[in-house]
This record gives sequence, structure tokens and C-alpha cells, in this order.
Amino acid sequence: MRELSHVKGKKGNLLSGHGGLHYVQGETPVVTIDTAAAGYPITINIAYGDGIETNHGKLISGTVIIQINGDKNTDGSTREITFDKCAIDTIAINGSSIEKFIGDNTTTRKITNNSDVTFTITDGATLIRKGTETSEWLAGVATPEDRDDDKIVITGSITVENTTDNITYSKTITDGLIKLGDCRNIVDGTVEYAQGAVIFATLDYGDGTCDNVATLAVGGTSTEVTLKGSGEGKGGHK
Repeated sequence: MRELSHVKGKKGNLLSGHGGLHYVQGETPVVTIDTAAAGYPITINIAYGDGIETNHGKLISGTVIIQINGDKNTDGSTREITFDKCAIDTIAINGSSIEKFIGDNTTTRKITNNSDVTFTITDGATLIRKGTETSEWLAGVATPEDRDDDKIVITGSITVENTTDNITYSKTITDGLIKLGDCRNIVDGTVEYAQGAVIFATLDYGDGTCDNVATLAVGGTSTEVTLKGSGEGKGGHK
């Protein structure tokens, strides 16, 4: 990353070989990487300017700022992402998300994420999304090359407030979600969905069996739903 500290976007740079994967040919964001004399913090600026078109026809503008304050997987290290006057097409995006690593990465590993992002829609509606999430490894920390033995519990909640209509929606993990390294889908845990104080749906991921089935309860009626993917296969994220 330090070697890339003078890389610029647009044309004729190291990013041009990858830009075609995401952006219209010949257009990529301007990327600058500033490294403190002591090594950290590292600040990465991804500037889309007045707008760069993706291969999917979306127009991205503004600047994304990423600040890293320490080596990956070291206790207390953080990565903060800030959206500065960003927009996708006509939806404005501002706010930040900060990820923190906790543990010695030998016997303990935990990652927390806190986000506070505001979306402003064309019609003037404003949505404020706030979220907290923690992923903690219950098994597999000592074998970083083998993801199959990973067992991770995920906890947290998300709220989305529509300030225009004064309506708040929330998604809360009420029973920790269990993710196994050798399974594509969550195998256990429960999530509640609510509008204001009223819970309108509950999603139950099962009893720990690796499959692609969950149970959705809405209005007293339970329905078996099919999750994306077959259920089998690698799903860890070291």
C-alpha cells in the first residue's frame, strides 16, 4: 500500500487494469494513499468526483475515505470508512462505519462494526441507518489456514429511521446467529423485524444443521423459506 501512495486514477495507472471490472472503460476513481511517518494511520481516498459510471449503469460521485490505524488482526486496530458527499445516481450518502478488531488472533478473535449512515432520496425523504454488529469466533481461531472448523456467532441490530414520515424499522438478532466455516448459510439463530415497537416478522435459521432452509413467521403464520445457496460449501471469512 505504501508503494501505491502516489497512484492516481483515471487512465494509464495501476488501477486501469482492474477498472474494467467495475467501471465504464477508461473511467476509474482517483485513488490516493497517505501513510504517516510511523506507518499508521494509513488514509485512503477514493474520489469519484462529479460522477463515474459503473458497468451496471450506476453513477457514483463524492469521496470515500478509509482510515486504518494498525496492522490487520491486531488487538485494538480499526478501519473507518467515511462517505463524504457521496451519491449513487440521485441518492445522497453521508456518514461513517468503523470496524474494530479485538483479541490476540491466536485464541480469541472478535470484530465489531458500528455504522451511522444517512441516505437522502430524490423526493426529499431522509433515511438514517444505524447498526451495530459483532462477529466472535467460537472455534477455528488456532487454524487460520483451515476455514472448515470455523464457528462464528454474530450479534447486533440495525435501525432505519425515515425522518420524513417519522417511522422506524429495526432488525434485531435476538438469538446469536451461528455461521460455520464449511456451510454457506447461517445454521442457527433468530432475527426479529419490527416497525416501531411492533414485531411483524421473525426469521428462525434452524437447529444447527447445514442446509438452505429457514422458518419465517408473520402474523401467526409460519412459512419455510429457501435461503440463497445450497447450504453446503465453504462459508468462513478469516
